[in-house]
This record gives sequence, C-alpha cells and structure tokens, in this order.
Amino acid sequence: AALVKEHGRLEILVNNAGILRDKSLLKIDDDMWDSVIAVHLRGTFQCTRVAARVMKMQGSGVILNTSSFSGLIGNFGQANYGAAKAGIAGFTRVCAKELTRYGVRVNCIAPMAKTRMTEDIDMVSEEITPDLIAPVALWLCSDESKDINGQVFGAHGPQVFEYRMIPTDGVKLDEKWTPALLSEKLSEISALPGASAAPSESGGSQEDIIDEVFSRMPEAFLPEKAGDFAAMIHFVLGDVGTWSVDIKNGGCEGMSGAQGSPDCTLTFDAAETFLGMVDGSVDSQQAFMAGKIKADNMTVLM
Repeated sequence: AALVKEHGRLEILVNNAGILRDKSLLKIDDDMWDSVIAVHLRGTFQCTRVAARVMKMQGSGVILNTSSFSGLIGNFGQANYGAAKAGIAGFTRVCAKELTRYGVRVNCIAPMAKTRMTEDIDMVSEEITPDLIAPVALWLCSDESKDINGQVFGAHGPQVFEYRMIPTDGVKLDEKWTPALLSEKLSEISALPGASAAPSESGGSQEDIIDEVFSRMPEAFLPEKAGDFAAMIHFVLGDVGTWSVDIKNGGCEGMSGAQGSPDCTLTFDAAETFLGMVDGSVDSQQAFMAGKIKADNMTVLM
C-alpha cells in the first residue's frame, strides 16, 4: 500500500526470499519442514496475491517467482526445499493462466549461483556469480519478454535453458493393462517423441558401444549452438577408460583415449552412467547434482 501510494503503481514483483534447512527425509523435523515451506511457498503465495490484486486494478504487471533445480529435478537432502520450489513452479503456471486476462504476466526463474545460501555447497562453482543470473531476471521483467507467460527458465551461470514438462506419446492398448504389461511396455511408454534405439541395444562389448557413441557424436552436434566455442573435453568413464571430444571450427570429433590437452575433464562414476545419459534412462543434471559426474572446469561444462 505504501509503495502504491508513493509511486502510483506496482509494475514488478520478484519473489526471491529463501532459506535452507537441509536434512535427509528420515532426519528432518517438523520445524525444518514448516519453516522452509513458509518462507518459500507460502511467502510467494502471499506476496503474489497482494500484488496481483493491485496489478489487476491497473491492468498490467509482471511477477517473477524463483524455483530451483532441486524442485524441478530433485536433489538429495532437500525434501523440504524441493517440495517448496516444485510448488512454486506449479503455482507460477496456474497464476499465469488466471492473471493473463488482466494483463499480468507470471514467469519463473530457477537459478544456480554462488550466494550466501550456497556458499557451503561445493558443486556450485565460485565462478557462477549472481551477476550472471541478473540479466535473465531483468529480461523476464522487461518488455523484451512481453509474450512470455507461465514459463520456467533455468539460469546456471552462463547457461540459460527452459524447463519443460513434456508428456511422452505413450502406448494405448485395446486390452486392459496389467502390471506385467506395464513392465513389458515401459520403454515404449517412456520414450520421448523421435527417440531412437539406445546404442546399448546394438550388441558388442561395452567399450565397442562407447566407441560407437563417440564416433557418432558429430551426427548429434549442433554447430549453430556451438558458435565459435572451442574445447578439448576428456570423458573419464569409471574404470573403463577415457574418450575425448574435440570441438572447434563449428564441428566436433569423438575419439578413443585421452587426446591432446583437455580444457575440461568430465569424470563419471561408471560407464553405465554415461550410457544411461545416451539412452535417456539417466538425467544428466540430476546425475551431476548427485555427484555421479564431476567436472574440473564448470565454465566449459556449461
């Protein structure tokens, strides 16, 4: 009320208040759960409701909420935080649908940066600073994004991407489903549109399969995304061996062995984790957050 009285309008609300009370599910107590839900989810709801009432009257406004990788993908030891942040993402989508008729846009950002909240989390690199996130938040609050509503954007330092919940094509049967049939058809049910057969189905030894994956990387490479980026990246796949990817001049080459001097080394806990990423059974970001994938140069990784 004081803000509207002084300035006449409320143009932008950014819901960014947050706390951490991390503990695994079997050790978390009620206060740790309630306090995180109260600050993140209930706080976002209360501030949004007040702002939305003002914005409805004036016929315009922008609301930006803050979700997290933990809520959208999941992270060990953050049941309370993940639940709150997942709730905020869902809350954002509903509010966007309800408020658009009043000229109000509601979007969400899921940032990762080294801040006071994440200073004790080793996997968040010191190089990923808040100033890399700020332009994304500014963009979502500006007229540059006037046609964007109800969307969630990840901002991990220099990398910006969109989170989407996409249903698969699934499988429809002419008979009743049974648990046995569900298990039998699971790969078809889970397959993303256009997904091809996993390389692991092609036969041969594990090393042969990995060799094939790296030899075929140029087929999946997107030069328009790479631009002038250049790097030699080593993939250390558990105790199976090392493979290399050389990216330069708008192309890439996958090779067996540790070739050249690496700009970044990705270390996998096991070759199965890498192959799971290839066939879609392992989520790469979730595997990274769980410590199954490590990188010695976060800037190149992003």
